[in-house]
Amino acid sequence: MTFTGSQIGRFQIRVASHAPTTSQISLTRVYPRIITPNGDGWNDKAIFQFDNPQLLPLTGHIYDITGASVAELKAGPNPASTLEWDGKDSKGTVVPAGIYVYSVDESGTIETGTVVVAR
Repeated sequence: MTFTGSQIGRFQIRVASHAPTTSQISLTRVYPRIITPNGDGWNDKAIFQFDNPQLLPLTGHIYDITGASVAELKAGPNPASTLEWDGKDSKGTVVPAGIYVYSVDESGTIETGTVVVAR
């Protein structure tokens, strides 16, 4: 490497790095928390946004309030950092209005929360 400058002396080039964390993936945002999957283009899908610097695979699941499996989360607008749920079950049918629980895998740590489907 060559450096040309107006100051005489010795210079060092250093690298800064982030401190290691226990989880390489972290859920940073879920929006909107209330969806209306009616096909009008407004709030039809919930987007799950992640901090995923190592581009690890993203996975997640949706359950109803009884704990029954509803659907897998799909790759979102940016597959490296987002997942989405379109308010449909695994058969492609729009789910009834209600509260649904999401579960996402953050490199072995599971994070859960809720999304509401409204009509």
